[in-house]
Amino acid sequence: MFYIEKNKKNEFIFHLKSDDNHTIASSEPYVDLEQAKREIKRISKNTKVDRIFERMTNKEGLFYFNILGSNFQKTAESQLYNTKVGLENGIKAAKQFAKKTEIKISY
Repeated sequence: MFYIEKNKKNEFIFHLKSDDNHTIASSEPYVDLEQAKREIKRISKNTKVDRIFERMTNKEGLFYFNILGSNFQKTAESQLYNTKVGLENGIKAAKQFAKKTEIKISY
């Protein structure tokens, strides 16, 4: 499920969460609520497209993934994982929970 909230700058950020409310990925900020909703719908529609999940490693050697939007720009970033297996499980969870296209707005 996706949750949309406002940040301190009054921008909209969405979080992709599991059924147990664990945050899988958090988005870049959006000025417009409708733009955030459109991006959520696009992600939900493309969960079977593996290339929208960009696998990354940070300076400390931890793994994370970006969810890419239109023009393959980063739309959301995952939490950090210690192993590649954890990373792949995180991507599987993102695909599973993003398919639902449910949106809750809390601001």
